[in-house]
Amino acid sequence: MSVFYYNSPQKEYDAIVVGTGISGGWAAKELCEKGLKTLVLERGPMSDT
Repeated sequence: MSVFYYNSPQKEYDAIVVGTGISGGWAAKELCEKGLKTLVLERGPMSDT
C-alpha cells in the first residue's frame, strides 16, 4: 500500500522541480532556502529511510 505525504495544496508556486535525481533534490533545497514556494514532483515510491 502506498502512503502519500503532502502539505495543503497551494494555488501558486514560485518553482516546480520535476524529479529528485542527481540534482533535483539539491535544486529544491536551494530554492526553499531562498524562500521560494517549491513543488517537487517525484514518480518513484516513497522511501522509509
